[in-house]
Amino acid sequence: MHFEAREPGEDTDPCQQQDAEIASVDAATQSDTATEATTAAGVAMNEVRDAGREAGEAVRQAEDGDDPRDSHAAAAKHHAAAAKRHAEEAEAAAPGSEEAKEACAEAESAAARAEDVAAARG
Repeated sequence: MHFEAREPGEDTDPCQQQDAEIASVDAATQSDTATEATTAAGVAMNEVRDAGREAGEAVRQAEDGDDPRDSHAAAAKHHAAAAKRHAEEAEAAAPGSEEAKEACAEAESAAARAEDVAAARG
């Protein structure tokens, strides 16, 4: 149900006014939550996009006979960051859930692979 918040006056129903004020606060909270979720999703999408771009660059370099290790390391680093973010979000959404545990295991694996790739570079 929607009510318009108004300045208190003779024709204002106090219950409707309170309902309207509560609805306004709820809407503001939901807007903030949606903004945070959109920002988090945007960051995660950028990390995935960057990992794909770096992986594509590594393939191109390998096909051209160039050393693809730097691009491969960058792709692994972006993948690890995306996996970590997913694990954090899964744990926040459903602490201790199977999805959160699987996401955490994938993040740890991705981080280990990124470290291995970085070590192989140097």
